[in-house]
Parts: sequence; C-alpha cells; structure tokens
Amino acid sequence: MRWVFYILAIISASAIVASSGFRECGWIETAFGSGSCAGSVTLENIASVRSTVAVNSDGEVVVLGNRYTASKKKGEFDVRSQIAVIDWQAGKELRRLEPEFSGRPDQLILSPIGQGMAVACRSFFSCDLVDLPSSQASFGATQLALLGEDGAIRWRGAVMPDEAPPTVEGRAFDLVFSADGRSLVAGPIVFSVAEGARGSGSAQVGVTSHATLLASYDIELAGQRRSLGLPAGFVPFTRLQTATSRDGKSLATLSRRFSGKGEIRSVLQIWDIARGELVSRHEIGSDLAPALAWHPDGSLVFVATASPVAENASTQIRAYRTGLAQ
Repeated sequence: MRWVFYILAIISASAIVASSGFRECGWIETAFGSGSCAGSVTLENIASVRSTVAVNSDGEVVVLGNRYTASKKKGEFDVRSQIAVIDWQAGKELRRLEPEFSGRPDQLILSPIGQGMAVACRSFFSCDLVDLPSSQASFGATQLALLGEDGAIRWRGAVMPDEAPPTVEGRAFDLVFSADGRSLVAGPIVFSVAEGARGSGSAQVGVTSHATLLASYDIELAGQRRSLGLPAGFVPFTRLQTATSRDGKSLATLSRRFSGKGEIRSVLQIWDIARGELVSRHEIGSDLAPALAWHPDGSLVFVATASPVAENASTQIRAYRTGLAQ
C-alpha cells in the first residue's frame, strides 16, 4: 500500500501549489495540468539569460545565453555564448548553436521574415561582438550583429554613446526590426539587414517583441494609469519588462523583485491594451531573468529562471497560460 501513500502525497502537494496562489512550473503541475503553468524545459549549460528569449513563427523557442566552464585561473570561468532552439510542442531541445562571440548579450530578436536574428550587448557588459578602439569615445557603445539561423555572424555594427547614450543600467535602446524585415532599427541608427549598411532616419517598425519601461508600480494603458498591484514589501527593479502579442492587442508585463522580503519573487500579468484591463495574473515564487516572449497564437508567454554565474549552470524556460480566447 506504500504506492497509495505516495499518490496521496503527490495529490496533496499539487493541491497546496494550486491553492497557494503561486504558479511554480514543476513536474507536478505539468503532470496534473494544475495552475497556469503549461510546462517547462530545462536547458543545461546555459545561464545569464537576459532579454534573449524569442519565439519564431513555428512556435520554436530560441534562447541565447552563456556556458561557463572552469578556467585555469582559480575563481574565473571561460565563457562561450550558446543558442538553444526548443521544440515546445515536443518539449525538447532541437539543436544547440555556438556563435562566434562571447560576453553577456543583452537582447535577441528574430527577423519577421525568417532572415536570421539580431543580438546586442549592453554597453556595460563585456562583449567581443565588435572590435572597438580603446578610447573614451567608444566607452558605453552598444555592440550588435546579425546572425544567420545557423548562428554564423553575417555582419557586425555598433552605435556609439554620443548617438544613443545608455541608461544607468547600460541599455541605450530596444532593438526592433522594420515591419518588412529589411531594416534593423537600433535607436537613431537604421541598419540594412542585407549588408549591414549604416544609415539614419526612420523605418516603419513591426510589433516590438520586447521593451523595457521605466515603471515600477504602475503603467499607462488606455489613457489611464493602471496599478501593477504588487504585493506589500515587493520592491521591483526600476525597469519593467514588457512584450506585445503579435496581433498588437495584448501586453505582457513582468515585475521582478529587486529587494524586500516575501515568497513572491516575480509577477507576470497579461493586459488588454485597448481597454486597459487585466486579463490574467501569475504570482511566481522564483527569481526570473528579464526575458519575456509570446507564443505566436497568443496562448502562452515564456519566461526564464534567473541562474547564477557558475560552472555548468542551467536555466529553466517556462510557459504560462495567458487566459486569452483562441
């Protein structure tokens, strides 16, 4: 009868998770379908994920992070960038790419016409995307590159700090492709996707896959300020992570705890943009990375757990249900 006890214990644990208000994405919820977490995939040897999770039109999840291995020098690591592609429907990693750069990339976006992916490194993180001169003029520059679907670098570029000054966190702008996929907009600079030619001016941009807002406790939607309803004692990062659904009708916001005691570490919310109404809310008892991405059909939003800088560290990619009608 021992197996009966185990089953009862599992069911009780599942009920506790579901009733506590937390939306952890463990195997219990995945197995029983409880709560709002739709599943998770753990990526071994990928850490330091930033705004570097994206989803292509086939629903495959693309994740850019770092692999840390012990260096010959004590206490230091050899760092290599890694790109993992996940077949979310099958719940498994399809392939792993190792692009020709290292450092801490801060942004990853996918071409709307399937012509590769763009990456950028914020100015205050070490990165070797571009070989910049060691001068005061280049300090604070944002490095970027266009990669093919095989991870090979097609071209590299940079936006200097006098063109787009970085914030105190180091990010100068949010990368975005033009609606037709022919241009990459990096703040005031517009790059040709075909050859990386540098220009200025404007381009008709598509729906922004991700953006950071200087907002902590409320946001403006439908012409009014809307409270994020954060728990008492929850002190968030000053930059709110946001992502817009592909149809432009819904907004996902991710508040991450910077300090303050409490079991809730992150709050994920889905909003109706036109009406300014809250559609769904998920209180999460895990520290999350600043990653946020929509599934193409709008049914799921993807996040990534925060991971330490450590040898062979891993990251869990989770999907949460949006509550939107399909």
